[in-house]
Amino acid sequence: MRYMGKRQPEIALLFVLCVLMTAFSGCGKESGDKSEITSSSIKKTKQQIVTTNSLSLLRDAGFEIGREETEYHGFECSSEIAEKFSNKTIIIEKKVYGKNLASAQFSDSPVDRTIKISISGIEEGGIVEEDIYRINDVNGQIYNVRPKMITPTPTSFPSITPAGGGWGGGYDDGLASNEDFRFYELTDDEDMVEAITITDSAEESDTRKEEIELMLDRTYAYEFYEDDNYYYVILRRPKDVYKKIVVLDAGHGGKDAGAISKDNRYYEKNIALEVTNQIKEILEEQTDIKVYCTRTEDRKLTLSQRVRLANDTEADLFLSVHCNSEVGTTLNGIEVLYSSKNDSEPLNSKEFAAICNKHLKDALGDNSNGLIDRYKNVSIIRYSTVPVALCELGYLSNIGDLSKLTNHLTMNRTADSLAEAILEAYQEIEK
Repeated sequence: MRYMGKRQPEIALLFVLCVLMTAFSGCGKESGDKSEITSSSIKKTKQQIVTTNSLSLLRDAGFEIGREETEYHGFECSSEIAEKFSNKTIIIEKKVYGKNLASAQFSDSPVDRTIKISISGIEEGGIVEEDIYRINDVNGQIYNVRPKMITPTPTSFPSITPAGGGWGGGYDDGLASNEDFRFYELTDDEDMVEAITITDSAEESDTRKEEIELMLDRTYAYEFYEDDNYYYVILRRPKDVYKKIVVLDAGHGGKDAGAISKDNRYYEKNIALEVTNQIKEILEEQTDIKVYCTRTEDRKLTLSQRVRLANDTEADLFLSVHCNSEVGTTLNGIEVLYSSKNDSEPLNSKEFAAICNKHLKDALGDNSNGLIDRYKNVSIIRYSTVPVALCELGYLSNIGDLSKLTNHLTMNRTADSLAEAILEAYQEIEK
């Protein structure tokens, strides 16, 4: 009896350990469907065994350590995705898609402030507006009803007819709109989505394709993820994602041809587009600069769309490319427009324009009309909050300038020179 009495504490301890190990084994089974507990998790759980007296607490602790999913405003998602959430996140609930696994593609149009999710292979079910949740951690709100389209009172300005100088005899090159310029600045920061458009179309495989387009309150940098239950669109301030941001604007586009040569063969919109696309290619291949373009194809944009993209992204530099023209054929040469009211630090609009002018002179010849302050009558210059330079590459109405502007080798040099101007501007910014 005394022998058994000496062994009793050890047997009791062994019994307790068995119970604890059984409980711990149950924890692994409870979360085993979702993940496998790693060796580091096991070590941490063993420490919990030593310090925890309650089996229920031990089970909860082991489960939380072992699981891979977490909860974000009531939405269960992987901890990896949850770690990426920003203050503004869009979560789209998936529906039953039948036997085939639907595939989704994400795209965005920064100048339009829109994002699009295209889902192919839908057999049944579909996403409706109530399945699109907008989470704003800034104010703790969650929205999943039809967005209330904000209609701000526009700031209107009378149309401006350029006159004098290189604008010759009242010729309107489209820099100033024939219609009133309306600049919409939204200050509401609640629901990031202003409008939702959902369209369905049939596919050849007897499935459907669903396109969800969301119009946002501003341009964001985006990250897109998905899991078994949701699509996630993470919205970020561009400046929090990219260290360097440049906005390139190819003037005119679509039905707005801009200046036209006397023989009606050459359009300003095409020359501007070719140059800006080349600048974009140069910068993206050789630098760490994020390049936003107002357009990379032949499309018409409003003036407010162009300047809004630069302001939304808080661009370091805003470069707009144009060609000039006049009623006569005498005026020629380059000129660079800037805003005398822009006092950005460490580089302002006039300083950026001067750098562009210097490099254009090297590429196109020494014939420059210099820098021209157009704060008062060029909308994208007046309403840009970032350093802006509008480069007039020459006169399509002048035979000498026209021969340069339509020569591909010269256009290549022009694109190279403006890319170099941007790099030099960054050197000044980084001093």
